[in-house]
Parts: sequence; C-alpha cells; structure tokens
Amino acid sequence: MDVPKEKQRAMMQRDKTFAWMTEDNQVVVFLPEQPIQTYKYDYENDHLIKNKMDDAVIKRANANALWGSLVYREGYYKQLQNYQLSQ
Repeated sequence: MDVPKEKQRAMMQRDKTFAWMTEDNQVVVFLPEQPIQTYKYDYENDHLIKNKMDDAVIKRANANALWGSLVYREGYYKQLQNYQLSQ
C-alpha cells in the first residue's frame, strides 16, 4: 500500500535528541537544554539549511517526540507475553 505524500514523515531519535522531517523536507530538531532548531533538508546535496517554519509543524513534531514517554508513563504500552503474530 502506498502512503500518500502528505502523510509521509520521518522520525529520528538518538538518546535525548529527536528530529522530525515532513514530506516536503522540513526538519525540526529537539536537543536537550537547547532552543528548537529548524531546517530544510537539501536532498541533492545531503545538507541541512537553516529555515523558519510554521508553528504547526513544530507543534506536531513536539507531540510525536513526547509520545513515547506518554505511552510508558500512562501505561498505554503493555508488554506482550509473546510476540507471535496470530493468524
């Protein structure tokens, strides 16, 4: 199944650093104890270029960055007894 372009995104995390990239290559980076950083990813040159972006994009990126902590804290995540897929 193809995912519509407007629904595509990439999430990247390493330790406490989180990045979110939209379908049109806008990138939001959250680093501990630092201001939010925003970029445009230049695919041809594999380079990030500083870029201002709409607050709605930053808000969505932040919500996704916080989702994992919320899931564990509120008990939404439950460990399965086994990881076999049922038929």
